[in-house]
Amino acid sequence: MKKKTDINSLKFQIVILIVIVVAGVTLAGSYSFLTVVRSNNSKYDEWCSDEIAVFENSYRDKYYKIQSIMAACGYNENMQRLLSGAEESAYEILTPIDNMEKNLLLMMYNYTELDESLLDVYIKDKSNRLFSYTIYHNDEKLYKFMEESSGDNSENVSDIFEIGNFSCFAIAEPIRKFEEKGTKFSLSENKIIGTSIFTVKTDFMMQNIKRISHKSSRVYLLDKNGNIMLEPEGQEPLEGNLAKAIRNWEIGAEKMSTMVTEGYAFNGKLINSNGWKLVVITPERERNFYDVSAFGWLLVWPGLLLCIFFFAFPLVRDLNSFVYKLMEHMEKIGDGDLKGKLVPAGKKEFRQIADGLNTMMDRINALMDKNISLSTRLYREEAEKTNAMLFALQSQMNPHFLYNTIECIKNIGICYDVKEIEMLSTALSGVLRYCLREENIVPVAQEMECIKNFITIQTIRFEDKYEIIYETEDSLMRYPILRLSLQPLVENAMKHGLEMKNGRCILKIRIYEDEEKVYLQVEDNGSGMDREKVEEILSGRKSASGSVAVSNLINRLYLFYGDKAGLKIDSFPGRGTKMVIYINKNSMEIEKNYI
Repeated sequence: MKKKTDINSLKFQIVILIVIVVAGVTLAGSYSFLTVVRSNNSKYDEWCSDEIAVFENSYRDKYYKIQSIMAACGYNENMQRLLSGAEESAYEILTPIDNMEKNLLLMMYNYTELDESLLDVYIKDKSNRLFSYTIYHNDEKLYKFMEESSGDNSENVSDIFEIGNFSCFAIAEPIRKFEEKGTKFSLSENKIIGTSIFTVKTDFMMQNIKRISHKSSRVYLLDKNGNIMLEPEGQEPLEGNLAKAIRNWEIGAEKMSTMVTEGYAFNGKLINSNGWKLVVITPERERNFYDVSAFGWLLVWPGLLLCIFFFAFPLVRDLNSFVYKLMEHMEKIGDGDLKGKLVPAGKKEFRQIADGLNTMMDRINALMDKNISLSTRLYREEAEKTNAMLFALQSQMNPHFLYNTIECIKNIGICYDVKEIEMLSTALSGVLRYCLREENIVPVAQEMECIKNFITIQTIRFEDKYEIIYETEDSLMRYPILRLSLQPLVENAMKHGLEMKNGRCILKIRIYEDEEKVYLQVEDNGSGMDREKVEEILSGRKSASGSVAVSNLINRLYLFYGDKAGLKIDSFPGRGTKMVIYINKNSMEIEKNYI
């Protein structure tokens, strides 16, 4: 079952606080980011507007300069006489008509030298007679433009086309007749005697376009139908949805228009009355990050968040950690671990709380130890009374009758020279005397003597089946232990471990020590036990499986030594069993003094 979240818990409220702080800083940072993006969009659009204005002004300056040259062409005497007839000219006749055409060509050549962008000059009269100064091959688009502009009453500008190795456009200007009006001369408003067509190279326009083009931006000069007339070399072609979007885009003539679509920003403006459009296409991301330096101050928000975490997070972490350590410590106390200490750490207040709790638990433990000591003393007094009653019952059995009977059996063995009967009766007598003693605590040496008598009885019974190995030291024989503590282990090993085993049966009795404890070990190579049977024996539960003596031993060890002594069992089926009694040396000294 899923644990329900406690909204009043410290952890939950800390998490909510952190979420609120992070969310607030994130929202403020996001709003600031969007503000900078909008500012960058405005800066970029302003930059585009300025660059388009530069292009437009450059085009207009060039257009007005060419138009002034074309106007000068219309005022020329030879031009007026040639196009209107010498007899109709208002000028005084100074040049023979035969030389006019030659002078006109010279004049047109001179006009091309007035501006580096001028390429060719064409003059067409009312009869469609064409006079020209050209170096390059003519173009069909140019001738078509001438036809459409002939006799027109206003100036015209063609789309861009190619002549030779140059990209250029043509400007057509009507040539008006020069008339005498009284004492003044002026150009007629209605009488058109011809048309001048000047072709202009687009080099000056390409320079401005290249200046606008940067990074991922693309610049196109389009005609009124949206077809590309001019673009920098190597630029990505305009096609697909972008080309369709530009064709459907209505661009203003007075100011720059802006449109965002397909992940791109479009900035454009009409350049002249002929419908030319100058369009700058830039990825929206580049437009948003036009001025990267403007994002620098946004680092204030992450910096603020880091400062909050730098100063607040350690405090929150220490508080949360201390509270949970305190909770875990209280749970351990609830489970009975009264000796554990809450480690004081962190802030001064945390250490004071930890020291106060540890002091309180030390006092509680002292009171409990005092109570246990008193209870133990009362228990021992009651145990002495019980032992006295048992001794009284045992004395009624008059054990001397048993000893005399065994001594009689021993004498019969001696008389009939049966050593086995003699040995068996001697060993049995020793075992009985040891079992009926009053003392509960005896030296290890006496316990070993009883075990040897018990083993003697077993070896006579099973002849040479057993191999007994003793690993003891004389210095360990003086230690006091609980009477009949090692004997049940030997009996259990021989009866349940080795009795049903075929082949070599090894029983090893080892007594050793370390700095704190004394160990009494009985090990056999018998049938062994599984883990379930071992746990059943160690639990102290009596069963019908023959482990009653061992279970009683565990209970006796606990009653006499508490947690200062115990029994460990290592056993594997088919590989034997090792049982070890461990007794704390300090506890053994206490028992010795008690006796």
